[in-house]
Amino acid sequence: MANRDWTSIKEEMIETEELMEREGLRMRMHGSMSVRYDEETIFFAGDVLRGAPFTQGQIRRLKLKRIKNMAAVHATIYKMRPDVNAVVFTRQCCGSTLGILKQDGLAAEDEQGNLLKIRVVPFVLPGSDAQRAHVRRLAAKEKDLGILITANHGVLAFGPTLRDAFASALTLERFGQLYLEQLAHTDLVCGVEHGYDSVREGSGIRFEADPPARVRKIHETIYAARPDVRAIVHNKSRAAATVSRICERLYPLFDDQVRLAGGGVPIPDGRNGENTRDGIYVSQGSNVSFCRDDGAYCYGRSRTQAHFIAESVEKACIAQIAAARMEGAHVLGARDVRRLQRM
Repeated sequence: MANRDWTSIKEEMIETEELMEREGLRMRMHGSMSVRYDEETIFFAGDVLRGAPFTQGQIRRLKLKRIKNMAAVHATIYKMRPDVNAVVFTRQCCGSTLGILKQDGLAAEDEQGNLLKIRVVPFVLPGSDAQRAHVRRLAAKEKDLGILITANHGVLAFGPTLRDAFASALTLERFGQLYLEQLAHTDLVCGVEHGYDSVREGSGIRFEADPPARVRKIHETIYAARPDVRAIVHNKSRAAATVSRICERLYPLFDDQVRLAGGGVPIPDGRNGENTRDGIYVSQGSNVSFCRDDGAYCYGRSRTQAHFIAESVEKACIAQIAAARMEGAHVLGARDVRRLQRM
């Protein structure tokens, strides 16, 4: 790999990241990407929320021996697998959902009809020594798909080139979609469906579209209770509307969901008492409020942050619906939720 110049490597990383984002693999929600340069160094980018593609200046050259956090997880794969020259970590919806479902094993069928095992890394704090130990153990075994699903976290895809890593991640996403359709009877398409979004402007509120009075009141309630909130994204997708209608709580299923939206989010029943048809819960510990039959109101300090929260909640809604139709889900415990919120 070292015979390639730095500029061409960085250009390929930027092009591949844009391609993965277009395919819905959610690289910009704390996703990350790396390329091996030589035996001692890699180029690494990501692991932050980004409203735009990363630039060449954001791609860092790192020493394998001095890496921490998520970059160290990438490094673990390179150390275990000399044949691997590229690693990506994604927040893709269907592939990530497979990692929270309770099943005895996952396997995909190759072109010859052979069943290939999909390996799942048990949940531990992302980037921790414990996660690296699990990745080290499983990466040595994974020779067929170039995929490790990290439970309650995301997907690691890797291969000889960036295009190989991208192809593995995309293949898993398509397999995950079929899996959810056929076994969980969940044909929901993962994507935020914007209803009535708004931003705070001085002492007023500017809406993207003229809302009905009841929706305006919900926005006003959120802004009044949360002075730190500057924008609200109203997600009216089928998944969010279904959860708002049939669930009492959105459970903590993913680390990004906990860090962005909050831990378990209660959902008003919309039938009596203070929980009227248009009732919502607003708290300091959560950045999403559900309204019965009306989806999720996701809010943050900026329009970009509110959108990422909406995407994270959307993925969690699909995962919760799929889990309800199967054997349940591996839900993050209270201790893990507290530790994630301190990260």
